Amino acid sequence: MRHLKSNYLLMKFLFSSFLIISNMAFSQREVQYSIIEKVKLCEKYQNKAKWFLKTPQFNYDSAKVYFDKTIILLEPIKNYELLAKVYFDIAKNMDFAYGYSRSETAIEKAKYYLNKVTKIDKEINLLRYRILIQEAKNLNTYGGSKSKLDLMVKAASLVQNDSRAAVQAQLIRDKAKIYLFFNSMKVEFAYPYLKKSERQFENAKTDEEIEELYTIYNDLSWYYNVLAKHDSSQYYFDKQKALLPKIKNPILIEYYYTNRANNYMRQKKYESALPLLPRCLSIGKKYKLEHSRYYLFNLRLLGIIADRNKNYQAAINYFQESLKGSLFIKNVAYENDCYFFLMDIYPKVGDYKKAWEYQKKYAVLSIAEAEQTNEKSLRESELQFSVLQKDQELSKKQTERNLFLGGLIAVLLVIGLLYRNYIIKQKSNSKLESLNLDLEIKNKLLDKRNAENELLLKEIHHRVKNNLEVVSSLLSLQSAKMDDPNMQVAMLASQNRVQSMGILHQKLYQSEHLAFIEMKNYFENLCENILDSYNETNRIKVNIDMKEIELDVDTAVPIGLIVNELMTNSLKYAFPKGEKGEIELSLKSVDKVNFTLQISDNGVGKHLNSQAKGTGFGTQLVTLLTRQIEGTLLEENNNGTMILINFKRQNAA
Repeated sequence: MRHLKSNYLLMKFLFSSFLIISNMAFSQREVQYSIIEKVKLCEKYQNKAKWFLKTPQFNYDSAKVYFDKTIILLEPIKNYELLAKVYFDIAKNMDFAYGYSRSETAIEKAKYYLNKVTKIDKEINLLRYRILIQEAKNLNTYGGSKSKLDLMVKAASLVQNDSRAAVQAQLIRDKAKIYLFFNSMKVEFAYPYLKKSERQFENAKTDEEIEELYTIYNDLSWYYNVLAKHDSSQYYFDKQKALLPKIKNPILIEYYYTNRANNYMRQKKYESALPLLPRCLSIGKKYKLEHSRYYLFNLRLLGIIADRNKNYQAAINYFQESLKGSLFIKNVAYENDCYFFLMDIYPKVGDYKKAWEYQKKYAVLSIAEAEQTNEKSLRESELQFSVLQKDQELSKKQTERNLFLGGLIAVLLVIGLLYRNYIIKQKSNSKLESLNLDLEIKNKLLDKRNAENELLLKEIHHRVKNNLEVVSSLLSLQSAKMDDPNMQVAMLASQNRVQSMGILHQKLYQSEHLAFIEMKNYFENLCENILDSYNETNRIKVNIDMKEIELDVDTAVPIGLIVNELMTNSLKYAFPKGEKGEIELSLKSVDKVNFTLQISDNGVGKHLNSQAKGTGFGTQLVTLLTRQIEGTLLEENNNGTMILINFKRQNAA
């Protein structure tokens, strides 16, 4: 009995153990099956989110819902690689709707989860690369303390040995994008990469490839826009327009209409720009994209046109709406632009208090941006030189490798006949290459120093222009507080003198030649500013009859002040009782050193040797400035007043 009982207990124990082991194995299969199903479900959610980012079903809120569902499923099962991919997709696709803060947070979470992935292979490196490039592109859009080139160098090192053609094509495309928006004064660095990308994607077939080609055309149009080569810019806008019917991302459609309108406005073709702007607004409202960068930029363009048409309240509404969106997406550059436009337009409706408030905000933000730029400029310049040098060295190594392989094949074919000549040639090439490399390094160092000096000089002119604008605004505000009309006239004259110098410094930092000013364009801007300040745009017509002439800064400053004074005198005294009239302005070169400035009007004229009207300060200032440029002044009165000044260039270098 004891033996049977012990056998029974043993069998019971073995059977229970079998059940426990079976249940454990089943549970493991059940858990494994559950994880696989969750991953598959997450992939469906991701695809659904991306589906909602295309027209006609485009809906950012729905896309966000499915991205969030994916994260909720993935976090408990700790699938770090998929989590990193999801957060990368959020950063790439959602920043337009939710601004920089959400995109930045998504990037940081993508990096956090990817750092938890222990395996290292091409796909992981490619994902790391894409995350770093997206971070650099965010800095292109929103700015920040990090270096875009630092991120690009780090990213490029992850895929430089990846032999896949698609990866290398994407590397070239991303370099083009980073270089293009890295420094507007150095956009030529982006050009070879832009053209390579255009060739690689010109036979695009898939939706993703067509979208990439579309953005390449946009970047090329922007490249030529920066260089003021508007015919080439319009050529690429037309190529972009041909792809519009195939584009399923409404943000990229906004992209086209806003950028093309901006290009027309840079050429002062406001009639061509105006029809494009409402299209961008309608797309933004239809797809709830009121916080996209292009929508906000489009609002500012509409505000500029409304301001130009003297519809000041509409302009204020556009600028205020753009400011509200800029604050939402935390775009500091857009925010500061809005402050500038608002501080400029409120005096036109008589609200000087608000003008002063926005001017203070603009000044504070401008100083902060300038300090940040100065801190980064030297380091960025050095890194830029280093990155470009590495790209050139890599290209050189690839060329040398190809030449070596070609030489090796040739040696194998005719080794008996060409061996001796090959050795001699290699030695000569080595010496020549060494000399060329030494010369190339010296030239690059010199170019780097010149570029730094040019950047600093442009920054100086930019700051001088900004300071003069602040002085002009202060004079305007002070004038508004005065009751004496004579004092208001004097303050307006002082304001115009300051603005004439401000325009000159603006032309200097926008020009390729920092020591010379193109006078015809300068006169056009100066005369337009004077007519606007006296509200005489419709009554008085100014004709500028001259060729493009460049003068040095020492000559251009007094000439600008002289023209300002003479124009002001004509507006004040030549056309009384609201009469219409014309003013003729010309500058001609007698030779390389001597020039003739002539300004005349068809007004009432004045008697020679008659006492000057007003305070006489303007007449004294013209006389002193004429002496300063070693000039002589001749005045004639015949059907109006004509003043002729012969002068010498102060710096003939």
